[in-house]
Amino acid sequence: MTKPGLCRFILFCMAAIFCTLPHANELFGPSIFSGQSAHIDILKEPLYLNPQYDLQYLVVRMGHNHEDNHFCLVGYRWPDGDQQVAVYWQESRTIYLWDGRREIPERYSRYASSLLMSSSINLDRDVVERQEDMGMATYLRSSVDGTIADCKAHGTWYRVEPFEPPKGEDEDDEDWE
Repeated sequence: MTKPGLCRFILFCMAAIFCTLPHANELFGPSIFSGQSAHIDILKEPLYLNPQYDLQYLVVRMGHNHEDNHFCLVGYRWPDGDQQVAVYWQESRTIYLWDGRREIPERYSRYASSLLMSSSINLDRDVVERQEDMGMATYLRSSVDGTIADCKAHGTWYRVEPFEPPKGEDEDDEDWE
């Protein structure tokens, strides 16, 4: 094989190898998720529109509505079309794994509770430093830190200032479906 032919062959092989590598590892660093293929713009996705109401509802239910709270939301899409948003709540040191909701809230109400019901990662309790220490409900620190860094680079920040919820909108009653 001639030198130019060998170079083309090597380039072809390298391109073929690159095309078969999982692109999630190329696009995303360490993460609490795996296999995601793209970021999504949560401001354009119906499942996540008006997230401020879900954030407010979460803050009230967790008893932090009398202080400033900061959230970073970063969304992902998987090759099969599934989507999920990591919601990093800075003050509570928690990441929520939010699937979104069917109904878009137009105001603060108990119907903006999907985030509250999402799985979460307590960064002080559910995170370990080494793979050997992994358990059923733990995440690696490098994965958590990678997700937070990705959120800071590609996410949307929200600030929930101190507020009082509207009367009657935060109470669970028998009429709630």
